[in-house]
Amino acid sequence: MTIEGRKPDRPLRLWLALLLVAVALRAGASIVYWPETQTDPDAYVGLARNLAAGHGFCTPDTTEPTAYRPPLYPLILAAGLLSLGWMQGGLIVLINLLCDLLTICSVGWWLSRGAGARHIPFVAMGILVCDPLALRYTALPMTELCFTALSTISILWLIDLLERSESAECSPPLWQWGLVGVLCGLTALCRPSIWPYWGLIFVVSVIRAICPNLNRVRCQQALVWFVTLGVTVSPWVLRNQRVFGHPILTTTHGGYTQWLGNNPVFFAEVARKPWGTVWSHDSLVAWQHENFQRMEADLGPETDEIAQDRWFATQARQAIQKDPAGFGWAMWYRVRSFWSVSPRGQASGNGWLGWWSTLWYVTLFVLAGYGICLRRGSRVSTGLLLLNIVMLQGVHLLYWTDTRMRLPIHPWLAIFAAIGLAGLPSARALFTNAKDALPGGSVTALGSRS
Repeated sequence: MTIEGRKPDRPLRLWLALLLVAVALRAGASIVYWPETQTDPDAYVGLARNLAAGHGFCTPDTTEPTAYRPPLYPLILAAGLLSLGWMQGGLIVLINLLCDLLTICSVGWWLSRGAGARHIPFVAMGILVCDPLALRYTALPMTELCFTALSTISILWLIDLLERSESAECSPPLWQWGLVGVLCGLTALCRPSIWPYWGLIFVVSVIRAICPNLNRVRCQQALVWFVTLGVTVSPWVLRNQRVFGHPILTTTHGGYTQWLGNNPVFFAEVARKPWGTVWSHDSLVAWQHENFQRMEADLGPETDEIAQDRWFATQARQAIQKDPAGFGWAMWYRVRSFWSVSPRGQASGNGWLGWWSTLWYVTLFVLAGYGICLRRGSRVSTGLLLLNIVMLQGVHLLYWTDTRMRLPIHPWLAIFAAIGLAGLPSARALFTNAKDALPGGSVTALGSRS
């Protein structure tokens, strides 16, 4: 469509230009951080090598089955190893790059459907293109960028279906709900922290379908979505039932991460200390060594992952009960860590990079906050995006938290920041109506129509 005499292909040119800049920035970041492509901080590469070698989902360098990490990212790495046979670094950068491009394109596509969207999609895409945290994790074999891409696509598509279902004239077909269910299941297999969000959406969808009057179409939509989600994750659950004798839906890692962020040493040496204090390496290693000795004394040397996971969770609960004030300080620490705008500890000495990160995220948060104020009380989309932010922060009140765990909500911050920028008096000449920038009909709140 031509806008004010512009050539019809101008939007396509902007898209291509932004994606080229994204590729260039990530290529540069991968060169700077290339040594980190040879690391394996979360053992995903080791798991992938076992899968590619035909040993199954086993602890790296062993043939012992494990459920300590979610399976999707190692499966993607293993598929890349088998099909491309590339060296570890190139494969990791390629997968992370493709995932990040999918995130950027999904946000641009979704915003471009809004009635008030003129330059807003390109602003949001530009924010994501230059995101310091996304650039930082381009070279790392971790789930941040993969999970962000999957959650962005699945949530935006789910929002689209929910808003379209409000209209009887354009209610989406059931097969689309099934496809979204598959995407949501893959997202949960990449990182289980999304489960509370999916569960709450399902409950609200069912309530919305039966109150005040039963709506069979909406019931079918909710059921198809949740059943296909369940079918998608069922191979992981059935495998764990067969291997461990328990239908593990998430992982056997949650207990340890809960204990890592809720223990007397962390309360005393980090949570109660001034902001910027990090857990020293020597203290952390000593704490880990002592705890594994205690666990072996309590459970025996041949205990399985499930018993270990429960033991760690029990230790965390006991620490919280014994020191509720320390737990309060730890939660406050995790909130600040989740929303941190600059590196801490050794990474804080990065000079201009630290200052750039601080300036970038302070500006982003201010604009996003203003954009949320412009959008308050309107549409399903706003409510579901904000709900995802709140739910992810809620999960990370209880477990060990780093700033990188905020990355999955950066697409929403970019969307609201673009809307906020469009709402500034000095920028209105470049935009249409910021209040109408999001797609969908005029729905005042989640589930407000029956």
